[in-house]
Amino acid sequence: MPEFQAWRLSDLVDGPERRITWIKGSLGLGKSVMAAYFIDLLKCQYRNAVVAYFFCRSKQPGLTSARDILRTLAYQCADNNEAARETLQNLKSEGFQINDNLGIGFLFEKLLLDPLKSAQDIYIVLDGLDEADDETCDHTDPAGRAELHVLLGCLARIPSIRLLCISRPSAQIKAIIPNVFEKTVSKSDNVDDIDSYVLGEVGKSPTLRALFKQDPVQYFRKHGEGVFLWVKLVLQQLAKAKTASAFQKYLDGFSAAHDVITDKLENLYYTILSRIGEDDKAWVNEIIRWLFVAKTQLSIDTLQALAEWCLQDEMITFHQFLDETCGSLLHFLPHPEGEGDLVELVHESFKSFITNPTVCPPSFLIDTPEAECYAALQSLKCLTNHATAPNEVSDYSSSHWIGHLSMASAIQSRASVLVALYSFLASDGTK
Repeated sequence: MPEFQAWRLSDLVDGPERRITWIKGSLGLGKSVMAAYFIDLLKCQYRNAVVAYFFCRSKQPGLTSARDILRTLAYQCADNNEAARETLQNLKSEGFQINDNLGIGFLFEKLLLDPLKSAQDIYIVLDGLDEADDETCDHTDPAGRAELHVLLGCLARIPSIRLLCISRPSAQIKAIIPNVFEKTVSKSDNVDDIDSYVLGEVGKSPTLRALFKQDPVQYFRKHGEGVFLWVKLVLQQLAKAKTASAFQKYLDGFSAAHDVITDKLENLYYTILSRIGEDDKAWVNEIIRWLFVAKTQLSIDTLQALAEWCLQDEMITFHQFLDETCGSLLHFLPHPEGEGDLVELVHESFKSFITNPTVCPPSFLIDTPEAECYAALQSLKCLTNHATAPNEVSDYSSSHWIGHLSMASAIQSRASVLVALYSFLASDGTK
């Protein structure tokens, strides 16, 4: 992308107008994939530079606030730069602690500005800023700005920092940083990237190589309409086909228009969910519901324990089930402490889809207040009968039952939750 090239090569002295760039685009265009590629490229080409990044995720603890961003950037800068690492270590030895009473400007000075004073080249990539918390105000800021706005302003004022923001247009970065250079990504901008991705995935999959009887690049150019996420999910589904006839049926179904659903991603989600067999629906629904309401990122083992506890059943091949039956609806990522994979729903657009009764199949429709009541009820039952609950369920329930209870506003389920709360408080269970 020329705008990325202009940003990373921008002259900080004679041509600083490109050092702050905002790439914006609608859902599903592959912005996060683009961001990950940019980061890998920067790390390869600028081994002596400081490369720091953050991927915001809505309602995910540790992935939304300005303080989350600041802490992560500081850690990465210390990891990349010896002088920054020494400064932060000295700060820690002096007993410095981050707390909510300290303003973002002060924390920025201590955690980034001072440690990076001697750094020459600093590249910072912030993805998904439209999903970040822009409501929490900085109580130390004279103008009463949001903490996120204060942080972005601080980053923009440091002339040695090249700052790349990637988000949907709703983030309104220009209102925060007036001199930012804007680039709107359209469906035509990622045609070459999609072509390369399709060829790479087909090349890696014996199933796709054997069963694609037409040019896969031309198929996805015609039907993908530049929506990277649609292309990715369709390829995942096609790779699971076991026969040529099933492959062709999938191919025809994904490219067919729906009578009611006009949005391309919604049509795809509907098709994927509609193909789930009756025997699997209860498990898929349980998995989707827990991932939707979870107050923290779930490991695969914790998700399995929660689903089995709630369904009072056992699935021996749970990992395989996730991959084969739910894989296109989920996103897997490595646990930061190396304890197996974490799992989350594939995209914000899917979260919106499963809460929309006009498009989502009834079997998988999520009513948010009802789902919170369900999670609160199951957590309370676990804590009341903690001796029979798996450790993963007990650990999750003891940490998050209050969070679910505070959101359990469904009138029709409130009585059941109150009865469960009374039973828990009157029991000898975990308090």
